[in-house]
Amino acid sequence: MEKRIIELYRRKFDDIRHEADGIEYWYARELMKLLDYVQWRNFDNAINKAMISCVNNGNVAEDHFSRFNNTIEVGNGALREVEDYMLLHIYYLYLGHCGFRVVRRNRV
Repeated sequence: MEKRIIELYRRKFDDIRHEADGIEYWYARELMKLLDYVQWRNFDNAINKAMISCVNNGNVAEDHFSRFNNTIEVGNGALREVEDYMLLHIYYLYLGHCGFRVVRRNRV
């Protein structure tokens, strides 16, 4: 059962992976949904803790967590600008030590 759940999440992570010039990255807002965060502010807090952890390990957080503004469509069809991050492959794993949580569901 555990192996099946791990494989399912691996596939879900792969589904939202992006690549440019051979570099893999994830958008935080897409990752947030996968990890069952409902509110951006809670996930943003986890990302900020991950950035601190990154720095504490001798890395430059801005090299691995790129903040940008993205335009999304909201419920009524209007466009809204929101904050997002591009997370590099290895550094999104810092979230695993900083509030990252995956809620198991019966519908897995």
